[in-house]
Amino acid sequence: MSLRDLFRPKWRNSSPEVRLSMIDILSDATVLIQIAKADSDTRVRNAAIQKLAHSPQIAIRKEAVVLTDNEDLLVVMAKTDVDPDVRVIAIGKVRDPIALSKILNDAEVKLDIRLVALKRIDDQCVIEEVAKNNDLDFSMREAAIEKLTKQDALFHLSKNDEDEDIRVAAVERLQDKKLLQDIVNSDYHLLVRAAASDMLSKNIQRFLAEAVDGPSTCIIPIWQFNYLYFALTARLKKKGLTNSKIVDLVDEKLLGVCPDCATPSGGQGLSLKATYDRFGGVMLTGNTGGMEHLMEGTCRNQDCHSKTIIIFWRPDEDLGAVKRLAEMGIHVKHK
Repeated sequence: MSLRDLFRPKWRNSSPEVRLSMIDILSDATVLIQIAKADSDTRVRNAAIQKLAHSPQIAIRKEAVVLTDNEDLLVVMAKTDVDPDVRVIAIGKVRDPIALSKILNDAEVKLDIRLVALKRIDDQCVIEEVAKNNDLDFSMREAAIEKLTKQDALFHLSKNDEDEDIRVAAVERLQDKKLLQDIVNSDYHLLVRAAASDMLSKNIQRFLAEAVDGPSTCIIPIWQFNYLYFALTARLKKKGLTNSKIVDLVDEKLLGVCPDCATPSGGQGLSLKATYDRFGGVMLTGNTGGMEHLMEGTCRNQDCHSKTIIIFWRPDEDLGAVKRLAEMGIHVKHK
């Protein structure tokens, strides 16, 4: 025992055994953090971190996560901590791929943590397994597809999965033009064919990239509209918009115009076309405004047989779109 030990607190004692024994007694988080950062003995530092990790205060538990490199502790905190920020910080520090894979397949672990774990995995075999697992949440499978680069696995998903949204997501990751053309030529599902066709032309993909944050315009075959509609609403939802907000936006900000006769179709009618084609159940009676023609893939003007449509998104925010519409006799006020 050093003479100095008589004049300083026991948590600063020269003996690591004495310092270690003080951890259970100490309640001052500031002191425990100091020990965790600076004590010369690994056992003492780890004990202090373990104590901090069980603090009722979120900020203190966050500090424990920042200070530790203990994979077991990080996994436990990622899986069980009640605070989402603590869980995310903890999973962000886990490096062991086996531990990350176990978290992925643990149904009791919260979805946000499993998604972060997936982002940290690079093993294509593990990612493929998640993408193909029908028992997992859609957002997990979609996130796996976004990381999947194996063209044969993506093609298998695009042709065989039971979920049409998963099939479309897989098509959007395909780079092999022969495989995409095979889907365009032979797939039985309209949305999947439309997605493959657009991957070959990249027209809708450009539109979607712009539409998430601002106005956009594209011209497409009418039969591709359903794919554009559901892809657009999915991206808006990913951005954080509620379903009701998306419905209001589409009704107000989406406009289709025939390039041949300039017949306009508003967002509400276009939404009806997409949802009718996908889910059915809508009976068109009385004066339908030609919607039945639009649903069959032609202009809703019965005297026009155009099979293409110009899609405007938020045209009131784009002076070029406002002028283009004015030339077609459609007046939209520029914001």
